[in-house]
Amino acid sequence: AMLQVLAPRFAQARVKLQTLSKHPASAMAEAYRYVSHGWPLLPPEIDADVLNNVQEAITCELQLQVSYLNAEQQCKLQHLHPLALINRGPTSYLLATSGRYQDPRLYGLHRMHSAQIHYESARSPKDFKLDDWLIRHMQFSDGGKIRLKARVTPNLANILRETPLSLDQSLDQKSGVLSATVLDSMQLEWWI
Repeated sequence: AMLQVLAPRFAQARVKLQTLSKHPASAMAEAYRYVSHGWPLLPPEIDADVLNNVQEAITCELQLQVSYLNAEQQCKLQHLHPLALINRGPTSYLLATSGRYQDPRLYGLHRMHSAQIHYESARSPKDFKLDDWLIRHMQFSDGGKIRLKARVTPNLANILRETPLSLDQSLDQKSGVLSATVLDSMQLEWWI
């Protein structure tokens, strides 16, 4: 659904590049590619009307009523107060509060069978900050940092020299000992 929304812009860009066929910028489309860092997963299908209404509700800070397929595979009506749209890998989520839960929760857009805008203002939790929520919940961390020390293989050392874990990273060439200040998180444990 997101690509369908962007399709006219991509078509316009292709037409513009074709008119500039002799310009060096026209070769860029053939010379650039994106390769995912992880295993490539296909995105789940999202209903275009659902996506449109979710985006409008977020932009206008309005409430939504959605028909949502929950983890038990039951379709239930949810009254939501949208906060943000979050993409994690190929999946898009609505971050929102509902009448039942005042703490923000994620709702997969692909699990929404319908989304109707309620023209009442959505409310946001007191002192809510999206970036703080993302660190705590999407990186599975309380935001605390640790000093990581580890011995790494020569191949990993080469990668970490080019793409460091942090600005204060140090890597001893001879011993392979890495030292860096990083978020103390479940993602770090998975990476290790």
